[in-house]
Amino acid sequence: MVDRTRREPDPFLDWKVRVFFAGAALLVPGVLLGYDPLVLLAIVILAGGLMLLTALGARRRRQAEAAAAEEWEEEADGQGAREV
Repeated sequence: MVDRTRREPDPFLDWKVRVFFAGAALLVPGVLLGYDPLVLLAIVILAGGLMLLTALGARRRRQAEAAAAEEWEEEADGQGAREV
């Protein structure tokens, strides 16, 4: 089942497209010319880009969650001080 809830825009979309086209630009000539090292380089670029961008996205989500939790705690502390 596909989750169709709205999310914030992907901050790494530009980099994902760049990595994809860099890999594709190396893969196509490698396949057409039968030059295996070029194909392997394209695979390394695509796999490395996938791992790097996934890690950066997870790091960004963790930072956003930590900031939201900190803001929530500050808001809760402020309300508690007013009630006393």
